[in-house]
Amino acid sequence: MRQFFTPVLAVALLGLASCQKDASTTPSAALEGTWQLTGRQCYCPAGPVPDEKLVFSGQQVVYYKNGQVVRTGEYAITTAASACLGGSGTPAPALRITYPPSNIGPTVPQYILAGNTLTLDYGGPCDAPVDTYVRLQ
Repeated sequence: MRQFFTPVLAVALLGLASCQKDASTTPSAALEGTWQLTGRQCYCPAGPVPDEKLVFSGQQVVYYKNGQVVRTGEYAITTAASACLGGSGTPAPALRITYPPSNIGPTVPQYILAGNTLTLDYGGPCDAPVDTYVRLQ
């Protein structure tokens, strides 16, 4: 009888240890730096990739277009299902980006960070853009 309860107890304790109350975490140092847009997958007019950059520093993100600051906001790392599927997709790492005014609501793209390449998926399964950035510094 004792041999049966030991594995069950161990599994239960591991399950409790992995529980999370809040999926949001502080921003990752791996994202810090300047990122240049190099590709945009979307149903949009053909043409060159726009001159867009993102700069992550601490909890702040600054969005540049054609060398000019367009928006400044805050971000946090979280997990989320694709917003375009009504939250019914598989949760994956995501960025919760909030730009003022706060009544607009946050943007929550899923992201993949692979070396010096950052991919932000705003809802590719539903024809929303998927942006690819390369680290500049």
